[in-house]
Amino acid sequence: MAHKKSMPNEREGFCAAFVSRKLFAIGGRYSQRHSGDETVEVCAGNRWRFSSGMRFPRYDFATCVVGSKILVAGGVLDAAGDSYVREIEIYDTLSSNWTMASGMTLSRRAFVLVHVNDRIYAVGGDDERTVVWNNSSAGQNWSDSVANTPRLSSYDSVALNEAIYVVGKTEDIRSFQKHCLADNQWRDLQLPSIPWRGGVRMAIVPNRQRENAENAKRLRSAS
Repeated sequence: MAHKKSMPNEREGFCAAFVSRKLFAIGGRYSQRHSGDETVEVCAGNRWRFSSGMRFPRYDFATCVVGSKILVAGGVLDAAGDSYVREIEIYDTLSSNWTMASGMTLSRRAFVLVHVNDRIYAVGGDDERTVVWNNSSAGQNWSDSVANTPRLSSYDSVALNEAIYVVGKTEDIRSFQKHCLADNQWRDLQLPSIPWRGGVRMAIVPNRQRENAENAKRLRSAS
């Protein structure tokens, strides 16, 4: 694996996004004594450069990628962790410009955003409600989705087959849940019996063996 050059500045509570072969490091703070930072750093070809910063410097926020744009939501402004924000900013990776969008229905921190079917779901964090952002051509607006999401920490989420999967913990209790978009309900799933890790992350890994078998089957049918 090729070694990537370190970021110019150490920081915590920031978010990273990968768009068009470029790595974007957004926001965060330099230490627990500092308030949020608005900086955006871009790594392309193993070289880092600074880009235009956010209007609201923040940390412990959430991001998701929609096409060539990065949506930034929520987070904390001050070093004490008392000033939450609900504002949304969108970074265009092609023009390096920021625009404001309609804010969430509530302020929150330490949550995740999931993009599914032209909608963006804000899940977890300091509020148990899941809210959804309709990003269709009809307009951009937030609305409450369901009200039984646990307040999780050290968690992550992915979307797969019309469902959102969330893994994390609340206090010392581990949790693995599935939100079915068809009936708008959360369901508990069984966790694998592995040691718990802090800052857990999930990823969807393609089943190459199945894909190769399906491609071979299509080729045989075509011939």
